[in-house]
Amino acid sequence: MEGYAVRQTSDASAIRAFLLRDADYAAYALGDLEPPYAQHATWFAAQRGGSVEGLALVYGALEPPVLFLMGSRSALDALFDSSLLPRRMLFLARPEDELALRRCYEIEYVAPMLRMRVTEPNFQPPTVLTHQTEPLCGFHSVEVNVASRSTPGIWKNNRASFPSS
Repeated sequence: MEGYAVRQTSDASAIRAFLLRDADYAAYALGDLEPPYAQHATWFAAQRGGSVEGLALVYGALEPPVLFLMGSRSALDALFDSSLLPRRMLFLARPEDELALRRCYEIEYVAPMLRMRVTEPNFQPPTVLTHQTEPLCGFHSVEVNVASRSTPGIWKNNRASFPSS
């Protein structure tokens, strides 16, 4: 896209500052700034006027690598058009970025990804445990989806997309 400089970056403080604009969405990417994950992270920034407007993280420790995207639509388009991103990967992006992804990639399937965030003001630990805890697995997804719709403000809906080979 015109007006954007797209390049690889290793400026962790600039990356962190951009990601903290939406720390809930960028939680995984923020973690990839720290060891041991940082050694597998390659960052690309779309900048205009010296300001980062879009960011892509290619996390190479997995096969296929994972692509995390964050930024304005025009900045993401500039990242896609740069030819710096891998041709095959697992995407982690917001639902509204799916059209931009489809412009550049053939997507095999899309799976919703729900996240929950608990903050100190809304965290209330139990004073007495009255029941056994139970690890969640795949068959709990219906219950989790129902809870996500009935508890506004703590759930984020993102998409994990898997392009075909």
